[in-house]
Amino acid sequence: MKKFIAILVLVLAAIVGTLWWVESHRVSADTIPATLEDVKGMVKLCALEIHDDVPIRDSINGKWIFAKGKINGYVTFDLERMEYEVKGDTIIVMLPPEKVEIYESTDKGAYRVYDAWDNTLFGKGEITTAEENALKERMKQRYINAVYSKGYVRRARKSAKETLSKLFGHLDGTVILVDRYPDGYGISKN
Repeated sequence: MKKFIAILVLVLAAIVGTLWWVESHRVSADTIPATLEDVKGMVKLCALEIHDDVPIRDSINGKWIFAKGKINGYVTFDLERMEYEVKGDTIIVMLPPEKVEIYESTDKGAYRVYDAWDNTLFGKGEITTAEENALKERMKQRYINAVYSKGYVRRARKSAKETLSKLFGHLDGTVILVDRYPDGYGISKN
């Protein structure tokens, strides 16, 4: 009987100790805004990284170019712009607008001209650096539009929601992530 009582006391002590530990490590509703502000302090969440070879066939001032460019890019989310609302034990978090960033690769051989020609009457000559840069800028803008139309932004927004869900998973209460622009903010504002 003494053994039984000793085991019972040990089991009860373990249960009480476990309950105390769980309760002392629980995130209270009072700390939810502070935790959300900590996440906002992360500043930027990168949800998708892009690396691609892009054909360039374009003209400027009667001059044509056929080239290949390698681009790098990111679809990111500025978490400082993330909005949230606490209603009782429910936290509603709104995914902020995405930012699509596209850069010309600096890798060796990342940009290559295959052909260039002049269709003007008097042949103005070769494409200038300024003209070539203007063509690259147009290619970049077309690629940003393609990132939306190919569904890359939709995929990045879904990935960002999953990441934030995991990040907020330790909070007490119900966390609801709202994506007001599932196809992308860039499409919604047009």
